[in-house]
Amino acid sequence: MSGVAPRDVVGASGIAFVVGAVAPRLAYRLRWPSRLRGRGLVIYIAAQTGVIFVVRYCLAPQLRRAAADRTNVVEQLRLQLAREPTEEEVIKGALARRRR
Repeated sequence: MSGVAPRDVVGASGIAFVVGAVAPRLAYRLRWPSRLRGRGLVIYIAAQTGVIFVVRYCLAPQLRRAAADRTNVVEQLRLQLAREPTEEEVIKGALARRRR
């Protein structure tokens, strides 16, 4: 199940309420997309869709590969060193692996 936890919704709503009460002008400016009409709305939706596409299909797979590579480097270093590698050793191992 990939939904938003009710606790997170309550927290975000509480923050929005407090910001709206303390700084109403700031809250008004932050809600500018709700006032868009016509061409501006289409441009906003297209831009947001583009950002989501890039993050989901370009950036996220690269981050997953990097995390998997780091995990592999850590496992190899554990076997070689017979202990938990330090962060510097992991970085050196990752750089050596990229050079190959």
